[in-house]
Amino acid sequence: MKKCPFCAEEIKEEAIKCRHCGSSLHSANTNKPANKSNETKQTSVLGVWMPFLKVAGIILGIIIAIAIWYISIPAVVIWYVWQKTKLDKKYKIGITIIGVIFSIAMIGYLQYLNRTPVLAITSPENNSSIQGQTIKFTGSVDPADSTVKINQTKIQVVNGSFEYTAQLPEEKNDFIVIASNSRSESSATSQKITINRTFTPEEIAAKEKAKAEAEAKIKAEQEAAEKAKAEADAKLKAEQEAWEKTKAGQLCKKHPEWLKSECEDVANNRIWIGMTLDMLKVNRGLPDSANPSNYGSGTQWQWCWFNYTPSCFYDNNNDGVIDSYN
Repeated sequence: MKKCPFCAEEIKEEAIKCRHCGSSLHSANTNKPANKSNETKQTSVLGVWMPFLKVAGIILGIIIAIAIWYISIPAVVIWYVWQKTKLDKKYKIGITIIGVIFSIAMIGYLQYLNRTPVLAITSPENNSSIQGQTIKFTGSVDPADSTVKINQTKIQVVNGSFEYTAQLPEEKNDFIVIASNSRSESSATSQKITINRTFTPEEIAAKEKAKAEAEAKIKAEQEAAEKAKAEADAKLKAEQEAWEKTKAGQLCKKHPEWLKSECEDVANNRIWIGMTLDMLKVNRGLPDSANPSNYGSGTQWQWCWFNYTPSCFYDNNNDGVIDSYN
C-alpha cells in the first residue's frame, strides 16, 4: 500500500488513480523525477563547492581573528565559559565583564600607540632672520619613537628630542618638518618654517660674481653651439652644391623623382632590377627595338640595344620598370 499524494489516503501500490479523491497519480509520478533531478543537480553543485567555501571561510575567519585578537580572544573565552563550563552564573557574568573591559582597554591602548604625533619646534622661530650660513633646529616629538624629517632628510630622535643643522643657501629658505608615527605612516603632522638669511656685502659680491660667471658660461656654450651648427650647415651646403655639379647631381636636378642613390647608379652606368626605362635611356639612348606582347595577362615589353651587354630588358607588367634582362 501507499499514500495518495493528494488526499493522503492509503491506496494500492499499483494504482494510477486514487479511489478516494479521484486524482490521477500518473501526473504526480511524472513530475517527481524532474524535481528530484533538479534537487540532485543543486545538491551536487553545492557538494562540489562546499568544501572550498568552508576552507575559505575558516581561513578568512582566522585572518580576521588574528587582526583583532584583542576582541577575538576575549570573545572565545566568554563563549567557552558560557557554553562549555558549569560555573555559576555570577562567575560567568564576572568573566564576561572582565573580557569586555580587556577588549575596551586594548582598543584604547592601540589607538594611543597609533596616535598622531605632537610636534614642538623649540628653535628657530618661523620667519626668523639671521646672517649665518646655517641654522640649528631643535625640538621634541611625542611619541618619543616617532620619525622626524626636515625637507625629506631623516633626523635622529633621542628620547623624543631632536637637533639638526640646515644650510641656508638662499635669501628665503623654506623647511617642512614632518613627524610621523613609526607604527602608522598615515598618522603624521607637519610644520613649515621659513628662515630669511641676510647676506654680508662680501657674500653678496661673491654670489653676484658666481651668477655672472654662470651666465657667461651658459652664453659661451650657446655661442659655441650656434657656431658649430652654422659651420655644420655651411659644410652641408658646400657638399650639396659640389654634388649638384656632378653628373649624378645634374641627373637628380633633372629628375627630382629619382633617389640620390639611383642618380649615382645611373651616372656610374650601373644596371639593376627595378630601374626604369628612362634611366636606361640616359646612358643608352632610345632602344633599337621595342616589342610589346600580350598573352592574355596584360601587355609586356622587350627593349633591346644591340651594341650593349646586356642587350635586352623586360617589363612584365607594363609599368616602365625593368623586371629582368639578358
